[in-house]
Amino acid sequence: MIEQKEEKENSLRGVLMLLGAALIWGFAFTAQRMGMDYVGPFTFNAVRNLIGAVVLVPCIAIIRHVNKSRRSEEAGEQAEETGRKDWKMLLQGGLVTGFFLCVAGNLQQAGLKY
Repeated sequence: MIEQKEEKENSLRGVLMLLGAALIWGFAFTAQRMGMDYVGPFTFNAVRNLIGAVVLVPCIAIIRHVNKSRRSEEAGEQAEETGRKDWKMLLQGGLVTGFFLCVAGNLQQAGLKY
């Protein structure tokens, strides 16, 4: 009985999160179209990504601090070696996905402009 209640709560939470994502996406698209009346597609994307970076950098710093505290409690050398491998894979994946996100975002903005 308790498991069914938790499952329903998780299902409702998932639906609400999807609805929130759709609303944000829709409002952002409207802002993108309106923004094209005032600046070019590359300027718009540059400012948009700069704002995103300003918001995300403190979040990343906090998460790194929390993870570092957890790692210090674990075995030192093995955790450090695993961390280096994870960092390398994260950097590679980030560069590849960042490239495609950049190309797709610029094509979308140019499409809205022209």
